Amino acid sequence: MFDAAHYHVKATELLTAFGVHQSALSTWSLSDVGTASQGYIHHSQKPAALAAYAAVNPTFAAGRFPGYTLVDLVDKIPSLDYAEYAALAIVCGAELPSFKGSEERAHIFGEAAWAIVEKYQLHGCFERHNKPFQAIGDHYSLRPKGCDWARDYAEIPEKLTAMRKAYRAMTVVVN
Repeated sequence: MFDAAHYHVKATELLTAFGVHQSALSTWSLSDVGTASQGYIHHSQKPAALAAYAAVNPTFAAGRFPGYTLVDLVDKIPSLDYAEYAALAIVCGAELPSFKGSEERAHIFGEAAWAIVEKYQLHGCFERHNKPFQAIGDHYSLRPKGCDWARDYAEIPEKLTAMRKAYRAMTVVVN
């Protein structure tokens, strides 16, 4: 197996292929507007590319990947290779992943997803659905409130109303 430095190099090459460049610690810019606007992005590269484009300009990112949701990003995580994981981590300002097996990475990601729910007190919008899944990782039990996840996925109007109320009551997160 390669070391973290190898994956950092591969991630940087991937980000360059997306048409982005990190000019300072947390400052990203487009290095090739044509590539960034119209270049081919493999499905497993979309999370890293979307994060990179959003770091440059969220409106550009939304236009580049219209309709791409957080759920889409989370669902794609198991498809990422090591360079894609590293690129996503670099863009997000996180440490490089451990590059342990996919099962351990799924557990780490699940813990991170639930830690975000805890840290930002998002319990009014999300709930744990403990249906056993074939996929590994606790993030698969993270569900938005307002649906009957145990049976037919039907909307539950009173839970949707409560979730919307909780969302509207949230304060803006400032780093």
